[in-house]
Amino acid sequence: MSSLSVDRRALEDVRVLIVDDHDLFRSGLRNLLEEEGVQIVGECDDGENALRAIRELAPDVVVMDLNMPGVGGVEATRQIAMIAPLTRVLVLTISDQDADVLEAILAGACGYLLKDSSIDDLIAGINAAAIGEALVSPAIAAKVLQH
Repeated sequence: MSSLSVDRRALEDVRVLIVDDHDLFRSGLRNLLEEEGVQIVGECDDGENALRAIRELAPDVVVMDLNMPGVGGVEATRQIAMIAPLTRVLVLTISDQDADVLEAILAGACGYLLKDSSIDDLIAGINAAAIGEALVSPAIAAKVLQH
């Protein structure tokens, strides 16, 4: 996947919450994003903790995994759309399954990226979410359009 053009200065004021049940992935992602100038306001290991954090921290963008114990990413996204409609959810997951993609988008996700995306593509996804646009991995977009 080619990298998308991103204005990193536009991200300085964007407040991001990371939600993923894998500690190592979450902390590595936080470090990468902070190195790129992204303001990380918190991390959560499941959807239930994410909902609590969203009420307390009011992030602009949530980078959300789908497959987590307890409240998963799709249900958390659905609830975020109800309790914090201005908070945008960008899914970052390993799943390219059609059902997962459609469920996440129908639940209210504004973007869908795979975990093998480049850091530039993730930054572009966060930026798009923050300004009210959507970004979907090209491979995912092709699958969705085939339906």
